[in-house]
Amino acid sequence: MIKLTKEQAEKFYYADEKWLESVGNKTITRYKEMGLDPVKEFGTDDPKKIGSIIRGWLIDFITSGPVVAMVLEGVEGVAVVRKLVGPTEPLKAPPGTIRGDYAHVSIAYANWN
Repeated sequence: MIKLTKEQAEKFYYADEKWLESVGNKTITRYKEMGLDPVKEFGTDDPKKIGSIIRGWLIDFITSGPVVAMVLEGVEGVAVVRKLVGPTEPLKAPPGTIRGDYAHVSIAYANWN
């Protein structure tokens, strides 16, 4: 277990324009699917700005306490772990995945708390 510094977390959540836009677009889509207004929640409908806000939240969260660091080896190691963890949206994660078995709130709800 280690405690990440803000600088380490910023490298972990590297923020190129494409990533920020992708995160923002996914968030906008999920908010609209739930009947929520992303502009009301984020003050903008610009995907890159929303992605930047979420990146800030992720950095704040990951530096708020210790994390378990792992070195993965093997064929498709990262893909296997992603499959085990499940999709980022807990409500869409199938049973048998970590998020499917142990998470129970939507991304929007998590953003409010």
